[in-house]
Formats: sequence, C-alpha cells, structure tokens
Amino acid sequence: MTAAQSTFSRWVDEHPNKIVVVLALLFGFTGFFLSHHLFDDSGRLGELQLKDQQLKTIAGDDIKLLGKRDRPVLVNFWATWCPPCVKELPTLQKAHLNGDLHVVTVATDERSDVLAFASRLQLKLPISMVEDVGNLDQTLKVPNTIPYSVLLTADGKVVRTISGLITDERIALLVAEVEAKQALADE
Repeated sequence: MTAAQSTFSRWVDEHPNKIVVVLALLFGFTGFFLSHHLFDDSGRLGELQLKDQQLKTIAGDDIKLLGKRDRPVLVNFWATWCPPCVKELPTLQKAHLNGDLHVVTVATDERSDVLAFASRLQLKLPISMVEDVGNLDQTLKVPNTIPYSVLLTADGKVVRTISGLITDERIALLVAEVEAKQALADE
C-alpha cells in the first residue's frame, strides 16, 4: 500500500460522516442533472402550437385552454392517488390564483374520486377530466407517468414539458423561462 492510499484509508476511517455527505452531494447533483436533461422531453413536441379550445371543468364550467392569453399556461395531468400530484396541487393553485400562470389541470382517475377530492381540499383550480379534453393528451403526447405538465406561452406555443413534482421555486423558473422566450420572439 502506498503512502497516499494509507493516508486516504486512515482519513476515511476517521471521517465516515464526511464520506456520506460527499457521496450524497455527488448523487444529488447527478440526479438533478439527469432529471433536468433526461426528463425534459420538450423536443419531442417540436414547434407545436396549440389552438385555443373550450374545456369543460368538473364544476360544469366552460373554460378556455389558453385563458385570456395574457399569461403563460401550464397544463397539468394528475390523479388523486398520486402523492407527488397531491403535493404539487397547492403550489399550482397558488400560481394560478396569484396570476403567475393560467393553470389547467386534467385529472386522469375516476370523476367521483376527483369531485370528492377537490371538495375536500377546496381546490379553486380549473379541473377537467381526461375524457373531457378531446385529444389534448394525445396532442401533447402525455406519457404514462404523472404528474406531467406542459408549459405554454400565452398564445399556445410549447415551451417545456415537466415530468414530476413542481415546486414554488420551479414555478418562478418556468415563468421566467416563458418571459425570456416571449421577449426573444418579440424582437
């Protein structure tokens, strides 16, 4: 064993907690990189631009997919049985009510479950059922994983797809990304 190997082995034996922290950071950064680059499949939608369409909510209201065309749109696919979906709903509701995004959620499970769930959580988001949105899920090429969201400009151009949980911090980044893209398009 060389002197360097001996020193390293002794250091590892004396500092096992530091090794755990270093490995956790290494795996954390690797996971972030992979999730950010591998799970953003916006490219598969190409230069897709959605036309506005009427959607029916579970409350029986008609809403426009693109809202008033004054803010970015987030279309979110979710289910009541999905823990990350349930966890992100308050964040999505806050972003919608604050005016940061026009959020349209599309529930993928049973209507009765969604109605009871929305009532219990007092959700004020537009909620549609997947069977009530025509072929929107096919147009957006929604995978068999949820939560899954598609970020659109106010006029319906796809900016990004998001697989997984959306946090408050991610909302701020998404809004900034749409604003930057819109500014470039306006030049």
